[in-house]
Amino acid sequence: MNRFIKGITAAFLSFGIITSGAYAEPAGTSEAPAAEVPVADGVLSAADLVSGESMIYLPSGLRAVTITPTVDFYTGEQTDASLAEELPALFEELSGYDMNAVVINTDGGGQKCYDLDMDTGRGALGAAIDSAHENGFSAFVQLDVNSLISEVAASGGGLKSGFSASAHKFVMKYACEGILLTNYYTADTPEMFAEYMRSGSGIGYKNWLYETNEYIIRTLSEVIRRTSNTTAVGLLITDMWANSTSNEEGSVTADTVQALYDGFCDTRQYLRSGYADFIMVKAYGTDTDQSLNFDKVISWWYSLAVETGVKLYTLHLNERVGQYAGWYEDQLLRQLSIMEDY
Repeated sequence: MNRFIKGITAAFLSFGIITSGAYAEPAGTSEAPAAEVPVADGVLSAADLVSGESMIYLPSGLRAVTITPTVDFYTGEQTDASLAEELPALFEELSGYDMNAVVINTDGGGQKCYDLDMDTGRGALGAAIDSAHENGFSAFVQLDVNSLISEVAASGGGLKSGFSASAHKFVMKYACEGILLTNYYTADTPEMFAEYMRSGSGIGYKNWLYETNEYIIRTLSEVIRRTSNTTAVGLLITDMWANSTSNEEGSVTADTVQALYDGFCDTRQYLRSGYADFIMVKAYGTDTDQSLNFDKVISWWYSLAVETGVKLYTLHLNERVGQYAGWYEDQLLRQLSIMEDY
């Protein structure tokens, strides 16, 4: 099934800063979409699923960094004992920066740091989640959708059964405050067209690309929520929905990649459909950038967040300070000042 999704790389940079200066109504205030999680044929049993009111908590005062196993910690042939010493030291350092949460990148450093075998240990990822909680931090885990589909393909699972079961196992094994979906675009490739000819049922190739993408996001959202009513569903936003030059309802930007047209991914409609509890917008541009002006990017997503009741967080690329045009030493302060307006 790795033919179904060919994502555009959107990896977090190590120690990117995340803040929540933009406010929307707390997630969970609107009625969640009806779940369509398959429970037949041994995929998921009714006992695997939860029901009732959402208990997720998304703070308005989120101050987080992204961390990556094999990059920021667990960089060698460490034992569990050494990892138990390394992680508390890391969180003590982050506490000194007045941080209160981490986003853990599960596909960084050139290797995947999770597995779906429920009979094995939880490894560095599980240890990081546990250490975060022990030190008073919230833990959000990044899930690369393309990587998960490849995992399903490697095990011989099908999209409608194996995919749901794999997502369920991930949520069960790595319990955390939120799962942030990344790398979820659909690509127009010869392999995708061949798959459409086998299974598209004559609905039209582009329609099939959009429907395939929505099916995957909707299924992940429903499985996460039905597996744990305390785990929030998030989308990492790496590109604008659409530029206003392509769609009059789009943003006044000149993004080189538009989710709606280049990724066959209607991120705006996904928020309107209730598939996400929060979004994290990756801010590439400065407050003076002509193509991706920080204020114009955040204001467009802020308006959509208010409309849909979704929490909005901003990922500030502090690694760009001094490395890219316009990223002067005061850029992060200028971005935070802009966010105060919202």
